[in-house]
Amino acid sequence: MCPEATPIAEPRLVGPPGLPVDARGYVHLRTEHELQLVVAHARANGLSVRVRGSAHSVPAAIHSDARLAGRGKAIELLLDRYDRVRFDDANMQVTVEAGCRFGHDPRDPTMRSSVEGGLCHKLQQRGWALPILGGVSHVTVAGFLSTGSAGGSASRGFHDAVVSLRLVDGQGRLHVLSRSNEPDRFHAALVSMGLFGIVSAVTLQCVPSYDVQSYESIVAAQRAPFRMTDPGPDGLESFLRQSPFARVLWWPQRGVDKLVVWAGRPMTDEDYDTSTGPRWAMDPVPYSAFEPLFGTDRPTQAAAAVALAALGGWRGGLRRMAGERVGRGIAGLADKLGARRLEAAITSSFSPEDTRGPRRFRDVWWRALPMDDGIDERLLPTTFTELWLPLSQTARAMERLRDLYQRHPEAAGYFAVEIYAAAESGAWMSPAYGGPAVRLNVFWFQHHAGDPRTELFPPLWDALSDLGARVHWGKLLPTASAREIGQALRSRYPRWQDFLRVREELDPDGIFLTAYWRNILGLADESPTEESSPLPGPFAFDAPRGPGRRGAPLFRLGHADAAFLHCARKTLDLRSYVPAPPSAAYALVASAVQREWVPGFRRRDWITEPGVAPDAVVDEVFSFGTVRVHVLDGSPGRRWLARIVAASVPVVSRMLVCLDFSATPDGGADVRWRVAYDPSLGLRPLDAVIEHLIAAWLRRCSEALAFRLGRDETLRQRSMGVASCVEVRTES
Repeated sequence: MCPEATPIAEPRLVGPPGLPVDARGYVHLRTEHELQLVVAHARANGLSVRVRGSAHSVPAAIHSDARLAGRGKAIELLLDRYDRVRFDDANMQVTVEAGCRFGHDPRDPTMRSSVEGGLCHKLQQRGWALPILGGVSHVTVAGFLSTGSAGGSASRGFHDAVVSLRLVDGQGRLHVLSRSNEPDRFHAALVSMGLFGIVSAVTLQCVPSYDVQSYESIVAAQRAPFRMTDPGPDGLESFLRQSPFARVLWWPQRGVDKLVVWAGRPMTDEDYDTSTGPRWAMDPVPYSAFEPLFGTDRPTQAAAAVALAALGGWRGGLRRMAGERVGRGIAGLADKLGARRLEAAITSSFSPEDTRGPRRFRDVWWRALPMDDGIDERLLPTTFTELWLPLSQTARAMERLRDLYQRHPEAAGYFAVEIYAAAESGAWMSPAYGGPAVRLNVFWFQHHAGDPRTELFPPLWDALSDLGARVHWGKLLPTASAREIGQALRSRYPRWQDFLRVREELDPDGIFLTAYWRNILGLADESPTEESSPLPGPFAFDAPRGPGRRGAPLFRLGHADAAFLHCARKTLDLRSYVPAPPSAAYALVASAVQREWVPGFRRRDWITEPGVAPDAVVDEVFSFGTVRVHVLDGSPGRRWLARIVAASVPVVSRMLVCLDFSATPDGGADVRWRVAYDPSLGLRPLDAVIEHLIAAWLRRCSEALAFRLGRDETLRQRSMGVASCVEVRTES
């Protein structure tokens, strides 16, 4: 995910008849039957099929060859409309369709994701919970399952909560798999990387809702509550086994060597008192990874981002400007003059040691466990490799890493190593198959130049490989060679060959296989071509497709709903007449065709299903810039209401557009145009100019709509005369 990566080729992404492809190349499905029809169509026409969930995995683990390398044809699915949840009250079980997320995804391109629509909120409303969650809640349930992801607990496993799953295989057949019904296929499909077919729905066993109390302490490694290299009861392994929930962040850089230790447990009746409030009305103390400033932690996140960019950026900049050899020589000289000590001082400032004791938190399970939900990925974009080792090897692994970082300080990089535990899993391809595991996440800051698979991860892999290291299937591989890693891993998964056999049975034509997965699984021919995971810039693989199309508008605007019409700082209120009934006027405004009547309009890129108006998200491209529009209300013949989600020019901080239609006695329609907005803070001195420009454009739109619908000169003149009446209301 490095911005310097080579631009991707233009893919040939297609859709079955009757299912158009949106601007990003995705087909949107709504039912399990449609999943079967799409797979059958793909098989009959020799097409590849892949599914995008939350795009939290590396691109090569998600996408087809057509999208990654511009080779062949493929159908790529986005299941944002296939996200229903069904409850079985008698058994305290929930069935979740494949597109449902645990929580809110701020990067959801369709804008349909919300906290209230996520599984966790729905469970909490019922008084239910899941026994464990991962570090983030914006991922889909099916994606979390299929990649072998886990929460930070040696005793609570997500796979243990899976009762059954529904799978549409590579022949379009539906399978209902459970421990009692086809147990081999069930344990193979639990972690299938999307190679068996499409996981249509998952049924999970729930538990009663619970609260979590936790603490976080920042200490020098030698003063930690455990010894990292001790295999005994005072060691890190014992700490991970005994803590219901735990995470350790290790800053291993020379001169830093600090630990951020977080541990939590479910609250019991004895934990509630006058300070916490009762169980049914607990007063939460939410977790935050960064100290807040002026009520928000965004300033401290931004400061950390600037420091991290500077730490790793200057060495890469030297190599680019002076050449690899000369740049490294200058950096080496700088190190002798104290550059490493300065870097250590800056890094150490990210995690100042506790002076007042550990910070303590408490919150409900679905907010307490996804600890990284508060990290703004726009400020701190990271990627990482995740190695899993038997939990019993924790002390040896830490000893190997400490020795590596002491001998080669550059191998420690400029970020932390994240240490979790994972419970044993029965899934054949889970990295925790056969016993609990310790997980080591080594981060790479995306704004740093280079490729971590050649510069940072290989020494780590060499140091730990013989301890039985496995990999998280959705993260970066520890080297650039997918084939090499696949060869090393085959002997470490006892059911590897059984997995390949089941894969062949369920997808004999390989419509879900890609070059990347063929290399990992050893199914590629012996060609010299190596298919490794590409490292695109942020959102590159979700950019609109086609000639002249660009990515998403850069500047995100604040949230606005219908109430914003009455509380915005500025509201432009215009009334016009059009010589057509309200239904015709609305149809033209909400039309899926190119709106040639809008001044400066160039094209519309559908982010959601093309032509589906309810809850639509589109990029409207104008001569003066691009705006992303989210339709909030599309009531035919009555109202069209939309908020501006993002824009290529940061003129306003929030904006809402509302058109109300009402019939007139002569068969025409009165149209009330309202544009509510808050000017951007930095452009407040230009308020009057911006107001004039928006009002002029709005007047031109109203005149153009009337002209487009008009049928004789008299009506056009009347409509244009009324359209020139503009009232501007300003509210502070």
